[in-house]
Amino acid sequence: MLRIEIESLVTGIDGMTVLMTVETASVENLITGFIFERRLRPEIAPDFCLTDARGNILKRHRTVASYDMKDGDKVYLIKNKRQLLFGCRNWTILATLSSLIAIVGLSVITYLYTKSAAFPFDYVVVIDAGSTHSDLYVFQWRGEKFRNTGVVEEIATSRCEGEGLANYNDISSAADSLQGCIQLASTTIPPHALGATEIYLGATAGMRLLMLSNATAATLLMQEVRAVICGKSRFKCSLDNIRIISGEEEAAYGWISVNFLGKTLAYAGSSPFSYGALDLGGASTQTAYSTSTNATVSLQLFSERYDLYSQSYLCYGLRETERMVGASLIMEQNSTVVNNPCRPFGNATSMPYDSIFGHVCTKGFSTAFPNSTIFTMKGTSNSAECKIHVRHIFHAANPTHVPDKLTIRSPEDRREFMAFSGYYSTMEFLNLSRSTGDRVSLSAFRNHTDAFCARSWKEISMLDPSDPHSPYLTMYCFNAHFVDVLLTDAYGFTDQTFENIIFIEKVGGTSIGWPLGMALNATNARASEMPPEPAISPVTFGILLTVFLLLLLSAILCALKAIRVARHHRNYQPLSTYGAI
Repeated sequence: MLRIEIESLVTGIDGMTVLMTVETASVENLITGFIFERRLRPEIAPDFCLTDARGNILKRHRTVASYDMKDGDKVYLIKNKRQLLFGCRNWTILATLSSLIAIVGLSVITYLYTKSAAFPFDYVVVIDAGSTHSDLYVFQWRGEKFRNTGVVEEIATSRCEGEGLANYNDISSAADSLQGCIQLASTTIPPHALGATEIYLGATAGMRLLMLSNATAATLLMQEVRAVICGKSRFKCSLDNIRIISGEEEAAYGWISVNFLGKTLAYAGSSPFSYGALDLGGASTQTAYSTSTNATVSLQLFSERYDLYSQSYLCYGLRETERMVGASLIMEQNSTVVNNPCRPFGNATSMPYDSIFGHVCTKGFSTAFPNSTIFTMKGTSNSAECKIHVRHIFHAANPTHVPDKLTIRSPEDRREFMAFSGYYSTMEFLNLSRSTGDRVSLSAFRNHTDAFCARSWKEISMLDPSDPHSPYLTMYCFNAHFVDVLLTDAYGFTDQTFENIIFIEKVGGTSIGWPLGMALNATNARASEMPPEPAISPVTFGILLTVFLLLLLSAILCALKAIRVARHHRNYQPLSTYGAI
């Protein structure tokens, strides 16, 4: 028998134990005997090993004799080196790192495979070439359309420099006035999308009037505009998209705009209700509403058919009607100095003959004054007289001097209308409406109109010159009375139905107007885009998915191993009894 001393260097199992053994006993027997003497659980034996005085690890299967141990020799108990390297803490760290790498990897490849496969944005540019100015609108929508129509949103808008196209004497200057807006659109749209982005220009009543008075000049002007837009920009340009649009088109596009933003079209859910549209420009006025009888135009939007009564009245815009009132006052007073009740007292404005009688809408007014005459319009601030003269233009016995005679057609009962452009700007100036829309009583409107029309030029000219209303202060009395007579005498709105009109400029930041309707209609002709290839191919995605899932599985296994090692560590505590060994 040999007496072998085993000294423990393991924390929690300190001290020395003496074992009596034989030379044929294995190192494994020594470890098992130590655990038995120390009353430890036998299953923890694999966690330990023995070393000699020099730190050499004794192999478990070899015998005491093979190591030439003598009676009284000492060996040392330590934790198995492999177990020290992969203890509970190590397995926990490995599990945590593996799970983090797997989760992050799965998230990244999923994002790359799905996010980049979304439909790209398509864009469309619309220029509203109006009678007094031109405006730019840039819209975008996802290439994936909803029931064949793109759900567009406005991303940029800007007033172009200069006047309306028809107001230039030189066609090159007229066309070049659009360059700034074209450049702005080019910088708004991503460079890679410019070549696929269609650009539209719709010339409205100002150019329709020029076409009536001088078709050759109007044709040459539009050719020059096409040359500038198609020749000096990177947009996808079709000559058919740069044109003079009809009044009925303008009215129908306005209807699309108000009902798209009012969420009554099919993309927002089926609705039997729709808004009527009231548009008022400088040279014409438009109205459109859905009808089951006497439709003048049919539209296809979001795979639904809409039948509309759509009408435009040339010359019944704000500026052309004011011009007709001026011509009527000159004929009535037969003087070069004309008292104008629609202008503020104390204001006198000089107006050349051609600025009044040299236009299509006043060709029917005869006067004996020579073409070189300069007229002076003197304001008298007479609200009642102003309304009489505005009404006279609508109710003249034979108003055949205008291209379109205004048809008095009352809207259907209880129908709600959105009124924008000149309607809104008039109400907003009188502090009766905000851009998001307001209803106004007819009595309140007329009271505000009379109060403003009674003010002198000295009173109203105190407005800050930087205010956008400042250049038009002499016109707002006329504008208000014109809106009143147009809506009540011509369209038939009453004290009760007047409040069915919402005077509005924008909905959710998007401008109401025919350009939005044109953009929506244009998307019908565009094929739906196919989603682009994802950043990683399906094969690559499948391989990486498998790798990261295996890594996640290994993290789970490491976590289970950490739990097992932790349980073993708890077994180092001595047993209360020997038990059966």
